[in-house]
Amino acid sequence: MARNGGSGQPGERRGRGEPAAAVLRSESDFSEPDLSRERRWLALFLLVHLVDDQGRMSTAYRRVLRRAARTPGHWAHGRSLGAVRAEVTRWIGPQARPDSVPPWERVASLVHAAVHPKDVPEVLSTARYLHALVTGGPTDEPRPRWLDPEVDNVTTAMIGGPEWARKYGLAAPASDEPQPAEARDPGSMAYELLWTVVRVHRDAEARIAELEHQVRLLHAENARLSGDVTTWLGDYRPAIPDQDRGPRSRRPAVADRHLAVEDPARTFTYPLPAELPATRPTAG
Repeated sequence: MARNGGSGQPGERRGRGEPAAAVLRSESDFSEPDLSRERRWLALFLLVHLVDDQGRMSTAYRRVLRRAARTPGHWAHGRSLGAVRAEVTRWIGPQARPDSVPPWERVASLVHAAVHPKDVPEVLSTARYLHALVTGGPTDEPRPRWLDPEVDNVTTAMIGGPEWARKYGLAAPASDEPQPAEARDPGSMAYELLWTVVRVHRDAEARIAELEHQVRLLHAENARLSGDVTTWLGDYRPAIPDQDRGPRSRRPAVADRHLAVEDPARTFTYPLPAELPATRPTAG
């Protein structure tokens, strides 16, 4: 099996801007040839269960940040969205590195933050089994049905199933068994609807928190650009024209935004107040 997809250059950035579900579809899509099959299985499995309805990981990142914000000591506490993305990409992305084995606590926190609550126990069980394969640790968890070492190239469609594959525009895996129509329990449908509302609300809150953070950064930058730099100008004290009439003449503070927009070749002046004459009166 070819273990490095695309052009095969390790570290090459592929799929920028594309949904994760469309970029990482099988074992052969990883760019690092030394990445073990066990690491590939774990990454593909986590991707299947962490992507949102658009096939992206960004929703999972925001949920992790929201959980971390109220959990001191959380591995993502105080981190930015970009930092969390960079961290997780080393485990799950096409450029996943052999030396970046995700700690189990971080894998579990991702699952708890992004996976539907009713699916968390099953997802954690399989993730724990795959993580034990990666680390060589013991595990009593059952092997997932889709995991067949005889298969040369495990795909996300095999892991997620035909319905998952069709949802993200991937080729559904062949199945020898007919898939019976599943009866929908009204109570289950109501629970799904309620969870959808809760998920949308959480995503909106996470987005609002991110925007509020950006606003705070803009306020801080605005305050920096509006700061008084008069004390750094030495004896240079620009004054309003025609106002040097004694010790009480007004010399306004100078902000660095003034220095940035003014032409250094021109004299630094302020506009003349409307209530003052344009020129000084001369003695008759």
